[in-house]
Order: sequence, then C-alpha cells, then structure tokens
Amino acid sequence: MFKAVAPYRQLYILQIIRYWSELLGELGYEAQSLGKEEIPFFSEIFGAFYNEDSYFRTRKTWGGL
Repeated sequence: MFKAVAPYRQLYILQIIRYWSELLGELGYEAQSLGKEEIPFFSEIFGAFYNEDSYFRTRKTWGGL
C-alpha cells in the first residue's frame, strides 16, 4: 500500500510547496515594487518548485536543490 501511495504523496507535497512558493514570490514582487530592495528574489530561490506536475512525477529524488 505504501508503494502505491508514495508517488501521490510526493506530488501533493510538491503542489503545496509550489503554491506557497508562488505566493511568496508574488509578495516579494509587491514588496520590491514598494521600494523594499532588501527583499530577495524568491522566484530564483524556489525555482525548482515552479515546474508542472508531469515534471514532479518524473523526479525520484530531490537532493541537491
């Protein structure tokens, strides 16, 4: 049962991370537009999580991000 659920478990966790990464990126862009230059570019930091679900399903490991 665990082997059958594992790919979906990983996909759902990555979808949640993608949602929060996109939200954080949008907030970062908004802060930068207000002149807050010390805000980092979160879209560069979390770039690996902006991929499509089909890419997420092909990855076996996520080390070295």
